Amino acid sequence: MLKIKAEIDFNEQVIEERQQVFDKAEQIINNINDIAGQLQTNTKEQGVELIKADLAVEAVFTNTVKAHEEIEEAQVVQKQTGKWICAILIVVILVAVVLVFIFVILPLIQKTV
Repeated sequence: MLKIKAEIDFNEQVIEERQQVFDKAEQIINNINDIAGQLQTNTKEQGVELIKADLAVEAVFTNTVKAHEEIEEAQVVQKQTGKWICAILIVVILVAVVLVFIFVILPLIQKTV
């Protein structure tokens, strides 16, 4: 009878140890599950960030192309404006020379005649 009691106690101890091992395994599995969930969340967040970065790069590219086009247009306008300014300056100088001739040199010529 003592032998049976000792064997029962031993079996209960083995069962208890195994239950502790199962509990620990369950805890580890739950921890792994939590980690996997966090990884999934992080992966989704990083995917969103990558999409945002990609959109930003596309916007920068588009803006750069537009800026390049506007610079080319500005160069053309600047060349045209430079030509107009030069032409206006020549006309102003000619008008000034004519006015000086009319109001300064002609009266001097007429006085000497």
